[in-house]
Amino acid sequence: MGSGKSTIGASLGAILKRTFIDLDKVVVETCGKPIHQIIAEDGEARFRRLEHEALVRSSLSPAVVATGGGVVTLPENLGLMNDRGITVFLDAPFAMCWNRILNDGVIRPLAPDYDTALERFNSRRSLYEQAKLQIPISSESAMENAEIVAKELIKYELIQTTLHLDIKER
Repeated sequence: MGSGKSTIGASLGAILKRTFIDLDKVVVETCGKPIHQIIAEDGEARFRRLEHEALVRSSLSPAVVATGGGVVTLPENLGLMNDRGITVFLDAPFAMCWNRILNDGVIRPLAPDYDTALERFNSRRSLYEQAKLQIPISSESAMENAEIVAKELIKYELIQTTLHLDIKER
């Protein structure tokens, strides 16, 4: 939460000329109610199932997809993302994330206070680190961060292609 996934993702989509999908917005549009209401009325588990369904649909075509911070808590989601695309962990310091959480005006039932948000941040970190790419985030500029991610994706793709060709040639 608050790492900049949606903001950086939108800028990255523009740079890569790919459709940008914000899974939280897809879930809200599908259900017709905000996430905090879904969680309050139906529980976090139901929200995670809806999020999973949206992820499955979004992975059918090339796109930049911003997931919710808890999407990785379902093991099938991390596997799906790693199998069908290049996962990126936007490694922002917790202080930056917390500041954004405080100032973005979004109701976050899973991060109602500093201690709860920090505990979630720390408990999910090992899951985030399973991403194919880990990008340190230190700037507040979404475009600057998106450009860094784009450059790393290009390097990653070139490395993957080269490794693939080397294996074929042997």
